[in-house]
Amino acid sequence: MPTTHLPGHLDSLRQKARPKHQLLVLKCYPRLPKNSTADVKPNSSELSYLLYYASTRQDKLTKVGTFLEQKTAHDVYRYQSTRVLVTLQILTALLEHKEISRASGFALIAPSVLRILRDIINNTNDISLIEATAATWHVFCQHQDVANLAADSEYRTLYEEVVRLYGSLAKNHSHKLGKSTQPVAHHDAIRLRKTGAEAVKSIFGMSELNRNWNREYHAAIAAVLTNLRCDSEHKDGTNEYLQHLVAMSTKNEEEDRPSTVNRRQSIATVRTFSGLPDEQDPDPRTAEGTAQDADRLEEEEVGFLALECIRAIFQSQNRAQIRDGAVAFMRYVADEAERCSAADAVSGLQLWAATLFQLITSWTPVQQDRFILLFTANETLTRHPLEKLQDFRVASLYAKCILGVLRSDMNLIGLSVIDMLLGLINQTIRLAAAVAPRQVPALHQQPAADLERTNTTTSQTGAASELLPLLKDCIANLARHVYYAGQVTDMISFIMLRVKADPSASDKDTTVATDGGVGDTSSTLTRNKPASIIGGGFSSGSGRHTALEIVKNIIEIAQSTRQYSAGSTTINRHAVPLGVWEGSQWLAKDSSELVRRTYREALLAWAKYEADDGDAALIDFEAADCIERLADSKRPASLHGSTSQSHRSAHPQLLMLPKFGEERRMSSGKNSEGSEEKPRARSNNLRDIIDGKVFVPPREMDGNPIDVRALMATVKVDRSRTGLSMEPPYY
Repeated sequence: MPTTHLPGHLDSLRQKARPKHQLLVLKCYPRLPKNSTADVKPNSSELSYLLYYASTRQDKLTKVGTFLEQKTAHDVYRYQSTRVLVTLQILTALLEHKEISRASGFALIAPSVLRILRDIINNTNDISLIEATAATWHVFCQHQDVANLAADSEYRTLYEEVVRLYGSLAKNHSHKLGKSTQPVAHHDAIRLRKTGAEAVKSIFGMSELNRNWNREYHAAIAAVLTNLRCDSEHKDGTNEYLQHLVAMSTKNEEEDRPSTVNRRQSIATVRTFSGLPDEQDPDPRTAEGTAQDADRLEEEEVGFLALECIRAIFQSQNRAQIRDGAVAFMRYVADEAERCSAADAVSGLQLWAATLFQLITSWTPVQQDRFILLFTANETLTRHPLEKLQDFRVASLYAKCILGVLRSDMNLIGLSVIDMLLGLINQTIRLAAAVAPRQVPALHQQPAADLERTNTTTSQTGAASELLPLLKDCIANLARHVYYAGQVTDMISFIMLRVKADPSASDKDTTVATDGGVGDTSSTLTRNKPASIIGGGFSSGSGRHTALEIVKNIIEIAQSTRQYSAGSTTINRHAVPLGVWEGSQWLAKDSSELVRRTYREALLAWAKYEADDGDAALIDFEAADCIERLADSKRPASLHGSTSQSHRSAHPQLLMLPKFGEERRMSSGKNSEGSEEKPRARSNNLRDIIDGKVFVPPREMDGNPIDVRALMATVKVDRSRTGLSMEPPYY
């Protein structure tokens, strides 16, 4: 029976006047001196009876929670840390009970648990109490009820507030406890960050929880990511620190694996309370160095815990969590890039972000759509505005993250290559138009008000020139991941169809000089005109040069990947046919020497890696019909392997013509078999046939003519049926 400061007879009367649930709770507290350092635990027999009472009469759970709230507030105010630790253990035992942890019982006790955790974090000055809340929070997250979280707005607000508090603890910055105005010491701040990282890991540890993402989750992930960066002035220091953490974490996993596998656990012991987490053995390295060395080792432990937290987010069965985690990562690196001003700091951040993004992509299971990460990053890149100089830095950071994954040999099965290619190509077209040379007047001819604008535009053009090669590499490295036989052919055809000779009138307005004589790069890049962008394509000289370079790189990377993966279980892709170059021979006579040279290099690369041996010697770039001559050299021509089997397939009615597939040619000359000449079937014949100007008599397979009138006379029409369409079948 708990006692008070009152006399014996008065204390007895007071205890008799208490409700039963309060008496059961008070009996769980052991008799210990104030702020005792002993390993405090609730009285086991009294705790068991309290759990039985609460599980059989769940309507009393609300009263038990309210009483624990009042007692915790009193103990925190009186600096009764020992009693607060016992309270947290009582809450943990209640949450772990199989009857109370169900949806009906959990909903009654959960609000009280959240309020107790909130009050401890906000009001206490004892770091050990904040550390003790992590175990209770972990059990709470394991039994979280998503239905109650979505239905009760007040409860959801309380839950988000606790998530925000733990996220602020995990952030790598100075911390203040309670109502204190002075920040805590460095070693105490490390303890708080460790507690916050453990709490955030508990939030995302349950993969079956279909949580509603909110900004508190974004802030919590951003806070954890701050622990993976070091305050190094060297531009590669942050990335080296991350690689060191990954190496040490992998080493620790390999050392712990045998003991984990061989351990036998008894199922005979049934515990009603899990207790506080067991303390790990101290690191012997802490006794060898100074206090600064000990703090550095503590920093490493926080970094290991942050890595485990990020792994728990992405190594999950929840697809929505993977996507939202990728969005949170992209937002964090974008915010960090906007804060960086020095070029070395930006370069170090880009390298760190690319390394971490590749790491979390490898952690994501292939079965749970690993490609979601890459698609989310690509979507973020293509939707990112390019108005200020800082926007180009952020876009370059996104591009390096994507490029790091595409250059790896990770399995990205399920990735929609054409969808990614569409977004990257549209962004490349904008940048190619921005870096195109413009006719800029001399400085003395410009108004004084436009000089500052000229300098800004020049810096943006330089930033666009740095971003353009990254996008080109991203597009080309898509060929490393071939998941169907015609993927490389579709990629090249997709690009070649957007190579235009002259820009349209609407596109000219966006590239010519403005009234002051200087093109506005930001307006060109951010103008919301997707139709004109796709319609215009690579219409400038620099744009055509960029497109042809991409095609050449795709062919070379696809060939190197084929050689690298020889003998492995990969998809045997089809060779790129000659038809992808159909209608592109005018590029050999382009006005730009750079375009002509790049076209020749791309075509020679195709002839070297994709065509038959000796085809490179047959290409005559001086001839206007070099592609047609190469097609004529491939006899016998057929639908498979000839130019008729290109990406631009023939019209179905043309294929109905007699021997059209065998006799179709792109070059001039006679079309004959032996001594008999036959008329050529061209695309104009289709219009004549449709207009009724030309009649093509049908023939049998052996060449004998068919009497159409006699054949139609034998046909009987069913008047009850609807008429058939005479349009050709499009499959």
